[in-house]
Amino acid sequence: MQDAQILKNGIRFVLLIAVLCIFAYLPAFNNGFISDDYVILGRLDTLQHDPWRLFSEPPECFRLTSYLCFGALRFLFGYHAEAYYGFNLLLHIINSLLIWKLVSELSGSAQTGMLAGVLFATFQGHQEATMWLAAMNESLLGFFLLSCLLLWKRRRIAGAACTYLAALFSKESALMLIGLLPWMERASERQGRRRIAYGLLISISIGYVALFLALVARNFMLTSGTYSLGFHAIPVFLRSMHRLLFPWIYLAFVIVLTQRRRVYPAAPAVHGLVFAAIAFLPYVFLTYQHYVPSRQEYLASAGSAWSLAVLIREFSKPAWRKAFIAIFIVVNMGYLWFRKDAQFEQRAAPTNQLIEVLRATPPRNLALSGFPGNPWIARNTFRLAPGWKMEFIHVDADRSECQDCMRLRWDPDSGRYIKQQ
Repeated sequence: MQDAQILKNGIRFVLLIAVLCIFAYLPAFNNGFISDDYVILGRLDTLQHDPWRLFSEPPECFRLTSYLCFGALRFLFGYHAEAYYGFNLLLHIINSLLIWKLVSELSGSAQTGMLAGVLFATFQGHQEATMWLAAMNESLLGFFLLSCLLLWKRRRIAGAACTYLAALFSKESALMLIGLLPWMERASERQGRRRIAYGLLISISIGYVALFLALVARNFMLTSGTYSLGFHAIPVFLRSMHRLLFPWIYLAFVIVLTQRRRVYPAAPAVHGLVFAAIAFLPYVFLTYQHYVPSRQEYLASAGSAWSLAVLIREFSKPAWRKAFIAIFIVVNMGYLWFRKDAQFEQRAAPTNQLIEVLRATPPRNLALSGFPGNPWIARNTFRLAPGWKMEFIHVDADRSECQDCMRLRWDPDSGRYIKQQ
């Protein structure tokens, strides 16, 4: 009887997480493909004839699982972006459930795990990983790494090794696992694994690092200076952690302090913060902005959800807990619906508007000017317009190169293409 009730409660929680995730990210489904999504779709044609091509274009070879998913989705659903968003949302639902299980086992509290899953499911800070298909590598990384940690916790070493390998070919930052495992064992107060288990993962890591180093000279993210070792990583790390904690963890800590009048009941929250810090480390060497982008917060926000769940559970007044959780969900969902979705629609406008033009125009030579992005992105929009071919679309071409072209100029103020003579 008790087992049946536990199963029933588990099913209810799974449904709750699914409903929360779907409602939070529903606005993304009509945004279409955005920016680099077209780059991945374009590369799929090349990979059909030359599967090893990615290894000549690092770091794309370390995003292999993304290409496999895009390829499978294109085979099943063509270029219907809604199916791709549905798959990415399913990943987010599963990841929220994995956090529930992982935090429950590490903290020894099913309630803390459930609350962490709810907070992660509705948190807006990592929205890019779910609302931008090209950032699917982050949600895939989250799926494989969280699965690896859970399998490791349950002493299923072979499964942990397989999911770790899959994580490494989802994103290079999967190497952070080497730092997460010893911390996780300390957090759960369990004895360390046998040396042979660690040796297996270390051997996989060494092989991966050797491949990475062999391709460094061709890795444009390193040769272009997009990522670079240096002391600039310290302020990037501090700003990124602050953005992750603000305002919810700061506010929850103040509430605990005022209600309990002592800090030590909230000490277990440190475990989640350590998780977040380790997850951030591979990204803080970026040079193109002063904090880690939202898509790369995805795994770190699992740690912040854990910390926040611990703090909320320490509220001495149940009414405060319910009110805090309700406000968190409403504010974060509202931000996704009314702020972030508009930003993604704006980002998608140059390609979505171009597709509308192509579908309304008989195929012919077309010259674009002012396109705000990689010209290859504009040219790959032909995939969603029947009859059009890539060679019909010319970006920033001189009149001498395309004399018979219909000419369009992107106007960022109106968000439309303007026809030119």
